[in-house]
Amino acid sequence: MSRPVYRFGPYRLHPAARELRCDGERVAATQKVIDSLVWLIEHRDRAVGRDELIAAVWGRVDVSDTHLGKTMFQVRRAIGDSGDDQGMILTVPRFGYRWIAPLVVEGESDAATVAATGAAPGPTPPPAAIAAPAPARPEPAPDPTGAAAGNQPRGRHGPIAAAVALLAVLALLAWAVMRHRQAPVPPDAIAAQPSGAVAVLPVDVHAEGEWTWLRLGLMDLIAQRLRGAGLIVVPSESIVALTRDAPIGVRSDAAAEIVGRATGADRLLRASAVLAGTQWTVRLSVDGRDGPAQSAEADGEDVIAAARLASDRLLAAFGRVAAAEPGAVPSLETLRHQVQAALLAGTPAAAREAWERLPPALRDAPEARLQHARIDIAEGRLDAARMALADLLAQVSAEDDPLLRVRVLFEAGHAEFFRAGAPAPVAFYDEALTLLGDRPLPVLRAAAHAWRGIAYAKAGAAGAARGDFALARVVLQQAGDALGLARIDVNEGLLDLADGRPADALPLLRRAAATFERFGQSDNLARAWVAEAGAELAQARPDRALAVATRAAALAERIDTPLARSQLLGTQAAVLAANGRIAEARRSLAAARAAAVEAGERSLERVLGAAAAELDLDAGANEAAQAAAAAAVTELQSPDQAAERARAWLTLTRALRRLGRADEAAAASRALAAWAAASDRPPVQVSAALAEAEQADADGDSARARDRYETALEAARRSGPPARIIEVADAYGGRLLAEGDPARAAAVIAQVERWAAWDFTAAVLQARLQQTLGQDAAARRAWTHARALAGERPLERLAATPDRAR
Repeated sequence: MSRPVYRFGPYRLHPAARELRCDGERVAATQKVIDSLVWLIEHRDRAVGRDELIAAVWGRVDVSDTHLGKTMFQVRRAIGDSGDDQGMILTVPRFGYRWIAPLVVEGESDAATVAATGAAPGPTPPPAAIAAPAPARPEPAPDPTGAAAGNQPRGRHGPIAAAVALLAVLALLAWAVMRHRQAPVPPDAIAAQPSGAVAVLPVDVHAEGEWTWLRLGLMDLIAQRLRGAGLIVVPSESIVALTRDAPIGVRSDAAAEIVGRATGADRLLRASAVLAGTQWTVRLSVDGRDGPAQSAEADGEDVIAAARLASDRLLAAFGRVAAAEPGAVPSLETLRHQVQAALLAGTPAAAREAWERLPPALRDAPEARLQHARIDIAEGRLDAARMALADLLAQVSAEDDPLLRVRVLFEAGHAEFFRAGAPAPVAFYDEALTLLGDRPLPVLRAAAHAWRGIAYAKAGAAGAARGDFALARVVLQQAGDALGLARIDVNEGLLDLADGRPADALPLLRRAAATFERFGQSDNLARAWVAEAGAELAQARPDRALAVATRAAALAERIDTPLARSQLLGTQAAVLAANGRIAEARRSLAAARAAAVEAGERSLERVLGAAAAELDLDAGANEAAQAAAAAAVTELQSPDQAAERARAWLTLTRALRRLGRADEAAAASRALAAWAAASDRPPVQVSAALAEAEQADADGDSARARDRYETALEAARRSGPPARIIEVADAYGGRLLAEGDPARAAAVIAQVERWAAWDFTAAVLQARLQQTLGQDAAARRAWTHARALAGERPLERLAATPDRAR
C-alpha cells in the first residue's frame, strides 16, 4: 500500500519522497524536521509524548529536551507556525505535542482526495492574508437634504491631523523591554554613568551540556547581588543590548571593550563559571579607574549558590555587605534565573523548556507559577497569565512574602495592560509601591513608578502620569540607567505631544533617539523617531518630518514586531501624505493596517482606518470614508483615544454631508458636541467646534457658524500646535473667503502665514487671500510656491483658483 501525501494550507508533505513543499516550492528542511512532522501528522488522533517522539525520530532515548525543543522550533518555522500561534502543532504542557490543523490526505497518484483530520477541536492555521474587519455602520437616521455638501474643507489638513492623532495611540509603552535582535552598538558611543558605576559582563561559561543560560542568568544574579548592597550597577538589559553580537570565542574581551566605551562605567566586572566533574568554580574580577583590582571566587556543586557566595566575597572586599534575602528552594531559584536569562535573550521558548524540566512536585510552588505566568506573557498568552496571577495574588499575602507579592503584582499589571480593551491597571502598581515602602530596591521602585505612569496615561490622567515619570527619572538617574531614562524621555515627550506642545516634546524625543541608537535598540529607536516625526508634523514642518521618517524607514527590516511595524508604517503614511506623496501614503497606510491586524491591535487599526478615511474623503470616496470613520467612532472608547475618536467623528459628519445624508450628519454633529462637552482636551474641543460650525453652515445659520469657528480658533490658538491652528484657519478662513468677507478672512489667514513656507495648506490659504485681495503679482508668487509643495495634491481642484492666477 502506497504511503499517503498530506496537504494543509499551502503546504504538501510527501513522506515517501522525504520532502515538504509550499505553493509548489520545496521547503529547505532537515530530515529530523521531516520525520518529526510526519510522525505528528500520522498520529494526529492523540498527543505524542516527548519520549515517544525522540525514540521515533532519533532512534534512541539520550536526546535532551532542549535538542527536541530546537527541532520543534524548526518544524514550526518550516510550516509557518509558531509557539505563540500554535495553529498547527499544539504544545501539551508536561507531555509533548499534538497535530491539530485540518489537512487533506491524498493518494500518491493524486487520484483521490478525502478530508481527514482526526484532531480534536482546536485553533486553525492563520490564513495567508488577513483582511481588516468590516467597519460598522452608524445607526440610521432620517433622510438628508444635502444642501451644503460642498461647503466644507476638502481635507488638505487631514493627513497632518491624522498623524498627530496617531501618535497618541503609541500606548506609551516605551518602558517595555523589546525582546528582539538589535543592531551592534558603535564602539565609540559614550553614555554617561554616575561615578562608581559597575558594569557586569556576560559570564564566560566553561561546561559541557546545556549550560548556555548561565551566561546571562549568572550575570543578572551577580548584578542584583551588587545592587542590593548599594552599588550602582548598569542594568542587565543595557549589557545585553551592547554585547548581543560580541564574537562567541572572545566574548569577555569583546564585551569589555564594547561595554566600557558605550557606558563609561568606572568598573567592569568579568566573571567565569567552570565545571569540573560535579564541582563549579565561579570567579569574579573587577578592574576600573577608581581603585585597585579586586577578585573573589567560590566553589560548590550548585552554580547559583557558588555565584552568590563569590558575589558576597567580592562585596566584602569593597567593604560592603550583601542584603539579606529569604531562603529559597535551590531548584526554584535556578528556574528564576534561567527564565530571566531566556527573556533577556529574547527566547521565551527556552524559558518554557526550563520550566518544563522542573520536577513535578515543585510546579505548584508560587515561584514556579509566577515564572510560568511570565513565560505566558512573553508568548502572548495573556488570558492564561491573568488567571494564574489572580490565583497567586489570592494565595501570596503581603504579610507572608511582601516582595514575592510585589513581583506578582508587577506581572499582573503587565498582563492586564496588554489585554485589549482592559482598563488601566493603576491599582496593581499602587499596591506594589506601598509594599516596597522605603526598601532599598531602586530598580523595582523606578519600574513601579514608570509603569504606573504609563497606566495613568492610558487612563487619561496626564498630570498623575507626569508625576510618576518624574519620580522614576530621579531613581534612574541615581542608578545610571541610560536606557530607562531614554524610555522616560519618550513617554514624557508623547505626553507633551498629546497636550499640543510638540516644541517641548522634540528635545526629549531627540535625546531618547540618540540613546536608543547608541544601544542598538531598533524597536525603541523606531518609536522615538515615529514620535519625533509626528512632532515635526504638528509643528507644520512636513519637510523635517520626512527626513526623520526616512531614517526610521531604514530600520524596517530590523523590526519584527507587528505593532512597532504598524506604528512606523502609519506615521510614514501620514508624513508622505503631508508631503503630497499620496499614492505612497496609501500603500504605507494599507500595510500599517495589515500589521495592526496581525498584532491584534484592533484600536490601532481603527485609528489607521480613520486616517485612511480622511484620504478617501479628499479623493471623493465618501462611502469608504464614512464607513471607516463610523467604525473608529464606535470602537475608540478609552480615555487616551479621545482625540482620535473626536477626529474620526468630525470626518464622519463631513462624509455624511457629502453623501447627501444631511439629517444623519446633523445627528452625528450633535452627538459629538454632547460627548465633547465632558472633555477638557483641546483636540476634542477643536474637532467638536468645527463639526458644529460646519453643520451650522449647512443649516444656513451663519451667525452660529461664525461663533463656533471662533470657538475652534481660540481653542487651537490657546493650546494647539501649529498643525491644529492651520486646520481651523483652513476651514474658517476658506469659509470667510467664500462668503465674500476678505477683511475678516485676512485676520484669520494671517495667523498661519509664518508656516506657509513649509506647509501646503497654509501656502494655499495665502495664495487664495492674495488673489481675493486683487494682489495679482503676490498671488502668482504664492500659487507658484503652493504648487511646489503640492506633490500629487490637485492644486486647482482644492484651491478653486481662477484662470488669471493659475
